[in-house]
Amino acid sequence: MPRLSARLQALLDMLEPGCELADIACDHAHLSIEAVGRGLAPRAVACDLNEAPLRAARAELRAAGLEGRIELRRGDAFAPLHESPTAAKVAVIAGIGGRLMARMIEAPAPVGPPARVERLLLQPNRDGEFVRRALVARGWHLREECLVPCGGRRYLVLDALRGDDSTHRDWGPMDWRWGPRLIARRDPELLAALLDERARLDAAIDAAERGGASVQKLAALHAERESVVALHREMSSAP
Repeated sequence: MPRLSARLQALLDMLEPGCELADIACDHAHLSIEAVGRGLAPRAVACDLNEAPLRAARAELRAAGLEGRIELRRGDAFAPLHESPTAAKVAVIAGIGGRLMARMIEAPAPVGPPARVERLLLQPNRDGEFVRRALVARGWHLREECLVPCGGRRYLVLDALRGDDSTHRDWGPMDWRWGPRLIARRDPELLAALLDERARLDAAIDAAERGGASVQKLAALHAERESVVALHREMSSAP
C-alpha cells in the first residue's frame, strides 16, 4: 500500500473505525486505499473529475487487492454521490486549493455534499479562510483544526460536522484567516507560522519601499504586519 504523506496521515488519524468513506477529488485514491487496507473503513467511494488519476487509482487498487471494497467514480465534486447514493457519512477532500474546496462545499445539489454526509475532513493547500466561511455559510460546525508540517510547509486540516456553529459570531478577521481553534489553544505551529508571515511581510515592505510603491500599498502592508505581530504577542502571553 502507498505510504501517506504527513498531511494525509493527519486525515487518516481522524477517521473513526467502521465509517464508510467518500474520498472526493481523490487523485490516486491513496487515502481510501490506506483507510480500507488498515481496516478503518469497511468500504470507500473514491471520486475524481479526471480519468487519468482514476486509471492510476485502478492500478493501485489491483496491487492492494482492494478492487471489491473501493469503488471508483468519475464526476465533479460530490456529484457521483448524488448520481448513485452510498452509505458514506464521512467525506474527505484533500490536496486542492481552498477557493475550489469552498465552491464544492457551497454548491447546491447535485454537486454539493449530500444530506447523508455528516462529517467533512478537509485539507486545503491554501486559502483556509474561504473554507471556514463556506462551512459556516452552509451550516457546518468547525469541530477542530490543526496545522501539519509536511515537505517544508504547514498544511491546514479541518474537521467539520453538520450543525450550526454559533461561535462564529464571535470570530474576528484574524480568526477567519488563521483559525479560531488554533488561536484559542495557542497552537505552536500557528505561532511559528505567524513568525514566518512576519518575515514575509518584512521582505514585502522592503521590496515595496525600494520599488517606490504607493503610500496606500505601504500602509496596507504595515497594517497587515502589525496585525500579525499583535496576534503573535497575544498568543505568546501568559493565559
